Amino acid sequence: AKLIIQDLSRNTLYHWKNTGLKVFRVDQTQEIKGLNDAVKLLRVGDIGVFFFHSYHAFGVIGDQQAVGSNMPLVYTIELTKIVNL
Repeated sequence: AKLIIQDLSRNTLYHWKNTGLKVFRVDQTQEIKGLNDAVKLLRVGDIGVFFFHSYHAFGVIGDQQAVGSNMPLVYTIELTKIVNL
């Protein structure tokens, strides 16, 4: 998936062009809850914009880099591929 993560002022914190495509197993990895739930709503080629309260994102601690503590986030997700394993 292509992810763009922004704060509520729409300042970009992470962009897939810098971090690469996100590859993960839905419900089988340590991904944030909001991301797992959001991807289930998309089909390949869909782009969704999701607003996550901090407890569905990086929680009380943040990610110790760009995401602060208790920070709600805006995720723009483009689902590029699904692989059934």
